Amino acid sequence: MTAKIPTGLIHATSVAINGSGLLITGPSGCGKSGLAIQLIALGAILVSDDQTLLVQTPSGIEMRAPVTIGGKIEARFLGILECAYLPSTQLSFVVSLEQDEPDRLPQPRKIVIGSAQIDLINGANVPNLASALMVRFSGP
Repeated sequence: MTAKIPTGLIHATSVAINGSGLLITGPSGCGKSGLAIQLIALGAILVSDDQTLLVQTPSGIEMRAPVTIGGKIEARFLGILECAYLPSTQLSFVVSLEQDEPDRLPQPRKIVIGSAQIDLINGANVPNLASALMVRFSGP
């Protein structure tokens, strides 16, 4: 069975790396904002923290920041930080922090959002995840 995420406002964090939009999903407290902060420190750009609006468009799924939280991200034990952000970007990948990746060299996985099939990375407990994602999305 293929996993699904609904369109609309969801509990997730989103960033862009060199034009690729990454949606970071998982349960509360699993490290979505922490991963996003690590990615931002390595050159990613925030789209939205904690809540992301997913909108079906003719070209796929667009991720948008709700107006009230644009440019803000929670840094646990430090507070709310302000940073540069994109108000929207096209979704390219989902990084799930809910499930471990059982395979050392996994086959491509997909998740359905609206009518789109989006690439999925199971990222729970993956060592050096932020750095690996930056290399993955910064390469040729």
